Amino acid sequence: MNKQIYTLILFIMINTGFCAYAQSPVLPDSTFSYCAPLRMELFLAGNFGELRNNHFHAGLDFKTQGTINHPVYSFADGYVCRVGVNALGYGLTVYVRHPQLGLTSVYAHLNSFSDQISEKLRQRQSEMQVNNIQATFAPSELPVKMGDVIARSGNTGSSAGPHVHFELRDCNDEDDEFYNPMPFFRDSIADHKPPRASRLFFYPLGGVINGLKARQSASVIVTQSGQRTINKRLTGWGRVGVGLKAFDYIENMGNTYGLYRVSLFVDDSLVYRFTCDKFRYSERRYTNSLTDFRGWVNQRAMVQKSFVEPGNHLRMIDQSLGDGTVVIDEERNYDFRYELEDYHGNKSEVFFHIKGKKSALPGDPYKGVAAGTMLSKGILVRHDQPLEFDSAGFHISMPAGNMYDDTELPYKRTAPTDPNMPCVSPVYAVGNTSMPLHDHYMLTIPVPKAYADTLTCPRQLYVWNLQGGYVGGAYRDGAMHVKLLEFGRFVVRRDTSKPSAVIVSMTWNRAQISVSDRGSGVARYKVFIDDQFVPFDLNRYGRRLARPRDFGIQRGKMHDVRIWVQDHCGNENVVHYKKFF
Repeated sequence: MNKQIYTLILFIMINTGFCAYAQSPVLPDSTFSYCAPLRMELFLAGNFGELRNNHFHAGLDFKTQGTINHPVYSFADGYVCRVGVNALGYGLTVYVRHPQLGLTSVYAHLNSFSDQISEKLRQRQSEMQVNNIQATFAPSELPVKMGDVIARSGNTGSSAGPHVHFELRDCNDEDDEFYNPMPFFRDSIADHKPPRASRLFFYPLGGVINGLKARQSASVIVTQSGQRTINKRLTGWGRVGVGLKAFDYIENMGNTYGLYRVSLFVDDSLVYRFTCDKFRYSERRYTNSLTDFRGWVNQRAMVQKSFVEPGNHLRMIDQSLGDGTVVIDEERNYDFRYELEDYHGNKSEVFFHIKGKKSALPGDPYKGVAAGTMLSKGILVRHDQPLEFDSAGFHISMPAGNMYDDTELPYKRTAPTDPNMPCVSPVYAVGNTSMPLHDHYMLTIPVPKAYADTLTCPRQLYVWNLQGGYVGGAYRDGAMHVKLLEFGRFVVRRDTSKPSAVIVSMTWNRAQISVSDRGSGVARYKVFIDDQFVPFDLNRYGRRLARPRDFGIQRGKMHDVRIWVQDHCGNENVVHYKKFF
């Protein structure tokens, strides 16, 4: 089908309400031209909205035949507004702004940039004296037309294999909105295979399943008639929720993909619907509530729940239907039906029922208990109330909405036990790794008075997570204050040692250095060759590499090489070398 005609059809569908909800401004009109980022048959390695740890997958992953260095083309007319050089994450990345669409297209995990982009990037790195960089450009600096080559495909950053990650975003404010790009590529990707569920999960939410208060599960099987159901009989009483382990598939592809739409019906009434069309950056961590986060952390099983926790405001869930839970209060069969659908309209269903069986129900353990109260398992956190907890100068400050439901936050103070990691404070254990967290909170960790009274350089103190490493912090009024997006075991440490730097290799075409620090870790570094700054970009393998030839360094002479390195606590070191190349 001609792409302009296809775009017109989609535009009519969206603006007449035929689609689930409008995706404007993805398709603002029917006249603009666009092209795929690759000129090869399109095969997906990953689709939009796949469930990941702490985020949704924000685009489409296009395979590149298992190799790198394929030309990558601009989706439409516009200008390069941003270029990223990242060790992890998106790796080498190009952002192209399309003013006529109100969109920005993103191309990630690239191997290299076009000559024009590379030249501008080198200039910017030299001016700012930075290594890995996020450089922004004005509309007049790097204009592009649809189909211009902007980069070569690669496998940089946090990539599991050669591919191009492609996104469409609305970047008109600080809270980017990500759109499903499939409307533009559905005709180019053959898919006649429906999504399938392999296992269902059942959650007592103040109720019981088979007389138990613990999560139950059942395998999905196919009956002789071809109907999909489960291999277990279930009884229930009180409020319950369900979830599923399911993936989408494409014929002749070995990959699994995320679900586009999940609908749950009870007694033929729709009680829950998830549709993966768009999400904002601020919504990305709602994936930790949409999924069974504890199951993911402990068992690496990605289970998608079909009920909504009180603190989950994800717009991909139809919140008008309620929270998706079911109250079983009659002794009869409650008939459930899952309907799974992909973007091409392929569907599958799973039928099952839960028989109401009257049982004694557990009471609400938090009824009448104030937030911040220390209970047997930890500090009570109310999802809709801020938390302020203090114990002998140790303080937790958490805004409302950081937890998705009322819960007990584990807390414990212990003495440090590792002699190889000298600590200034006791160890404070807060929460655990299987508890989902939506946004930042603050910790205040007191520094013992005897130590604080002799402190001459407060910058040398930092907070360390024994389960994750350096987390920063600032000393003020006898305590360390740190903003966190993780739970763990936290302690105050001191770093007085200088970082180190060495040259691994140095030629005109390729140079490598190594920098390290035994305490807080390397924060920044700069390399100068004959007083000319040369960026040494950190890659996914931990190597810091450069090409001196690209920055005007002459060949065939003795060079003065100077490396400046600083750790997170401000300790600095400068090393000098003489190198002939």
